[in-house]
Amino acid sequence: MEGSLGELFEALINILWSFIVFSISYISFRGYKILHTPTFLRLSLAFFFLGWSFALVGITIFNEIGFKVIVVTNQSGVARGYFPESLVIELHKTLQAKMEEKGAKIDAIYFCPHHPKEGIGKYKNDCNCRKPKPGMVMKAVEEHKVDLEKSYMIGDRYKDILFAKKLKIKSCFVLTGYGRGEYIYDRNKWKVEPEIVGENLLDVARQIESDIKNIPL
Repeated sequence: MEGSLGELFEALINILWSFIVFSISYISFRGYKILHTPTFLRLSLAFFFLGWSFALVGITIFNEIGFKVIVVTNQSGVARGYFPESLVIELHKTLQAKMEEKGAKIDAIYFCPHHPKEGIGKYKNDCNCRKPKPGMVMKAVEEHKVDLEKSYMIGDRYKDILFAKKLKIKSCFVLTGYGRGEYIYDRNKWKVEPEIVGENLLDVARQIESDIKNIPL
């Protein structure tokens, strides 16, 4: 791994994770394909190193009901020179390995290293991959052959709900991270509401699992 321990720590503190969970084959529903898109969630150091958090258990539920888990994340720290792109790649590999050790599988990770206004060299780029632009989502959809209209997105920001609506994905809102503050203080300003609200990713995962089971064959 490139970079010092200090760089690693700084990178972990600054990483903002987003999850998109995709179903590629839900066998119980005779191949009914569902794109399942959780989450814009900040993962803690405890989750990264120690493991058994609500988020991790929630991901195991997605695994168990046949969903493929894909991470989609903005990493503008690369553009700003806080840490190298190679470090992000190595961290992603380590995260996947640590998760799998605990029985939770992340199938793939997409990240955007760019920033439209700040950056060094090629990383200063008003690209199509940086959220809320759809580039990473569309790439994941293409590579995993899924249907956005049969999808869920989970996030902890109101802008995640808007992003989901723009992509015609069912939205779920978690009260972890920024979620509770936005839900308590800003909800009266919201023009659209999520389909599901949960205390954390595990709560939302259980609600989605129940929702999926109620879909008629």
